Amino acid sequence: MSEDFVFALGGRLNINRASARDLMLLPGIGPVTAGRIIEKRRLSGPFSDLRGLDCVRGLGPSGIEKLAPLAAVR
Repeated sequence: MSEDFVFALGGRLNINRASARDLMLLPGIGPVTAGRIIEKRRLSGPFSDLRGLDCVRGLGPSGIEKLAPLAAVR
């Protein structure tokens, strides 16, 4: 996958395009949580904003806050 595809503006990781391996580069995201993010994305479609990660078990408001400077949805 090309970097243009995975990384959004500002070099932030696009969670709607990232692989599990890419997601695990983010703080607090291990293989299980990365898999949950991908499964949620597969079942429900792309995330419209980072707050949508709140429905992923293992991520809550504080975890999402840590991801905000590093992740994006497009």
